[in-house]
Amino acid sequence: MSLFPADYERLRELILHVSQRCRDWERFDSAMLDRLLFQADFQHFLRYGFPITGQAYRRGILSPAPRSMRPVLRDMIAAGSLEIVEVQHPDGLHARCLPRALREPNLRIFDGREIALVETVILFYRRTWDPDTGEDMLILPWEAARPREEIPYQLALLGSLSNSSAGSDRYGQTGLHGTARPVLSHDMRKLAQHSLILAS
Repeated sequence: MSLFPADYERLRELILHVSQRCRDWERFDSAMLDRLLFQADFQHFLRYGFPITGQAYRRGILSPAPRSMRPVLRDMIAAGSLEIVEVQHPDGLHARCLPRALREPNLRIFDGREIALVETVILFYRRTWDPDTGEDMLILPWEAARPREEIPYQLALLGSLSNSSAGSDRYGQTGLHGTARPVLSHDMRKLAQHSLILAS
């Protein structure tokens, strides 16, 4: 269970903002939306001690995602503030789900620092994201969790511990210039477990 109260209004408005800002990006889809939200919340926790939306995230197949994402998206679609457009893949077997904002987000509930960080996260992925390499700003919190397991915010601290040895910059575990990310070793997994014990 997340240490922070989940703010669903903030999650809804951030979904609209990110969807609007990434509308012209060919790599943007529902999985990337999940990834951007995760990175924004965990980066904010790492830098300032608390997340932007307070959502609990779990490890999914393609990316970490808010645990409540499906019902939130369903409610937003029903309210007419969001639509999900399915685009068929050229192989004819798969489809990409593209979130599209149908109204302007209410950004007055965020402060300038929060929106600036979200913009930094979006810029990082628009410049560097390659699905073949899958480089992320913070990967350790996700890799330390088992499939479908909740990802504790405290694991964001492991990303900062790895930065010094990986040679990455202030943008996270992988720099804006594509610094290679370290592999989560057995020792790092043990450190992750110990950090959770100490935090509890």
